[in-house]
Amino acid sequence: MASGKRGEAESCLWLDDATGRCKHYEYRPTLCREFELGGDVCLSVRDMYQIT
Repeated sequence: MASGKRGEAESCLWLDDATGRCKHYEYRPTLCREFELGGDVCLSVRDMYQIT
């Protein structure tokens, strides 16, 4: 999955723009733990906030 910004929306504070991965995966918030990476819900939320 690509990282960074699309339009005016900002990427996650913990997202490493170079790798597209969470900088602090083991310390990620509960909300992030509830979404399957790349799953339907994850992708729809990323699309809603224009996060690539």
